[in-house]
Order: sequence, then structure tokens, then C-alpha cells
Amino acid sequence: MENGILLIWQLAIDRVSVEFLLLPFVLSGAFEGIVILLQWLNYIGKVSLTFNYRYALGKRMMGTFGNPIMTAEYLVGTFFLNLWLLQSEQLPVILRFSIFIPAYLLITLGLHFTHGRASYLSLSFGALSILCLLYTSDAADELDG
Repeated sequence: MENGILLIWQLAIDRVSVEFLLLPFVLSGAFEGIVILLQWLNYIGKVSLTFNYRYALGKRMMGTFGNPIMTAEYLVGTFFLNLWLLQSEQLPVILRFSIFIPAYLLITLGLHFTHGRASYLSLSFGALSILCLLYTSDAADELDG
């Protein structure tokens, strides 16, 4: 049974790039950003929607997860996936800029309205890690060249 699942998975990987397999995660992060934006607009009184979150948590928006901390941590993961897919050369340029830039903005707005301190720390650590990787790869290229 496991060999059959692995074979199907390998066939899927051979035919479809990893970027297209990760696309639903980024789109779900953008959807969470839309839900959080609607919750915030409801909170400030610009739209009238039925969300029960605001009575329990005040200004921290929860998305569809039911907990602003879980929502924020999911958005951090989709944030970095989005950045990776945005720079990927396997996807067409029009797809990268028409999907991933709006998704980046929605995910960033969602992260802001969840007010998760741990997510801010995770974003900072992730950005610092990426900068260190870029710096060390540039330094290694200079040493080799």
C-alpha cells in the first residue's frame, strides 16, 4: 500500500512542478487575509457581517482558524512560501505577479490584524535567516570566483 502511494506521489512530482503543488497553500493564506480583512472592516463598522469573534478577542482578528495565534502562524508559513514562489523561475512571470503580489499584500494585512507577537518574531527570524543565507552564498561565490 505504501509503495503504491509513493509511486503515485513520484508520478505527480514528475509531471507537476513543486511550485504548482504549493500554490494552494499560498492561495489559502490569501483567502485567510481576505477573511481577516472582512472581520476588521466589520469591527470598525464599515460592513455588517455576522462574526462572533470580536466579543471574545477585541481587536485581534481570527480568520477561519478560531484563534488569532494559530492564524498568524499559518500566515507566517504562507508568507515565506509566497516569497519563494514569487522568485521561482519555474512559473510564468504573469502568474507570479498577478497572483503572488496580491497574495503577499493580503497575507501581510492578515498578519497585521492578528496582532500576534510570536508571528512578528517568526517573521523577523525568518527574514534574518534569509539575509544570512544570501550573505553567506554571496561570500562563498566571491571566494570561489
